[in-house]
Amino acid sequence: MKKLLIALASLSLAACAGMGPDPQAIGGFPFTTGPAEAAYVVNDLVRPNSVIASHANEPATVGGKLVPTSRTATFQKAARMPVHVPLSGRTMEFDGSGRCASGC
Repeated sequence: MKKLLIALASLSLAACAGMGPDPQAIGGFPFTTGPAEAAYVVNDLVRPNSVIASHANEPATVGGKLVPTSRTATFQKAARMPVHVPLSGRTMEFDGSGRCASGC
């Protein structure tokens, strides 16, 4: 466990996917984390400089804007670092420290 935490401590960019609970998710609840649990992981355990958030079974965006009542929006509000939401057709680029360089 100590080696895992040391490896995670050097992480600059994290991708969080599958913020349930969603019984339709691959693996299904209880095998996914909710937005609060995912925020705890990135805030207190992994501590990356930024996060790319995604929930495969949720329409988190409409017209290129984050839906305020989505699980992804709840996670974004709870995270203490920038949370970037992937959009179709838009490429995001990050520098070596995990900070967005363009497209975010």
